[in-house]
Amino acid sequence: MTTAIDKIFWENSRRYGSRRVVEALKEQGVKAGRHWVRRLM
Repeated sequence: MTTAIDKIFWENSRRYGSRRVVEALKEQGVKAGRHWVRRLM
């Protein structure tokens, strides 16, 4: 899961926060909470 978060984060020039990352994950069909993503980031 951290690799998916890292990929989204770095593909967007490190400008995505946890909220945007969660939205991007939802578009990919991955269910994740914002606080959980924030902790992994």
